[in-house]
Amino acid sequence: MTFYEFLVFIHIFSAILGMGPGFVMTFVVTSSNPSNMTELRQSFAIRNKLHILTMVGGTLLLITGIWMGILNTYWFSQGWYITSLFLFLVALAFGPTLLKSRSKPIKKSCGSIKGKIFL
Repeated sequence: MTFYEFLVFIHIFSAILGMGPGFVMTFVVTSSNPSNMTELRQSFAIRNKLHILTMVGGTLLLITGIWMGILNTYWFSQGWYITSLFLFLVALAFGPTLLKSRSKPIKKSCGSIKGKIFL
């Protein structure tokens, strides 16, 4: 296995690691339909652990993608490569801007009810 093939393997693995939990993460809280504060906290704790997997996978995906681009410098002139980097960065910006503002009031109410919530 060459170094480039190893990078491709890590890139594919990190895409699965990052995207899989990312798709499920938003449905954990909404589909579990928590009936009390304890269940809501548990749902957010699970979502937080899935978010960590998504961050690790996404970071590896970006690093290996850029590294493969450095090894194949002509990719930086290819439309598909520039577009995929741009879309990845746009998707990366959605987390802090859209999702955080929606979950902030819920986190605040969870923390003010009883004890701390680990989010």
